[in-house]
Amino acid sequence: MEITFRPMREQDAEVIISYKHGNDYACFDSEKNQTDIDSLLSDPNVDIFVAISEEDEILGFAEVAFDEDDILEMSGALLPEFTGMGLGCNFITECINFLVEHYDYAGGALRTLIQPGDRHAQKVLERVGFQLVETTEDWIEMQIDL
Repeated sequence: MEITFRPMREQDAEVIISYKHGNDYACFDSEKNQTDIDSLLSDPNVDIFVAISEEDEILGFAEVAFDEDDILEMSGALLPEFTGMGLGCNFITECINFLVEHYDYAGGALRTLIQPGDRHAQKVLERVGFQLVETTEDWIEMQIDL
């Protein structure tokens, strides 16, 4: 499946924050995270891109920032209706390819943080080539060498 990306717009944010935990795979829950459109779009240090299918459907999103060492950090998710369908590895790979090209990123690694207990995300990330860096009570940090 070919995935394209565009900067998140307000109407995209409305779609994304409307989703709730619908299954074991979903990691985005606007009620739990108390996310609102303004906070989703207003952080000047974070860029958010929407992943779009060939059929022009919103598949998910990717949030991107650079850490204090200028290492590219990404997080994101497929929307619940697209989880559990075997799209995860392609989604993560397409996100990485897009971000490296978009930012002309020549760093040696890309990092991500996931919530502890999110075994589905961890499995997908490991299949793509991410390795465990650190586990804390709040986050699992993973990294892929580029």
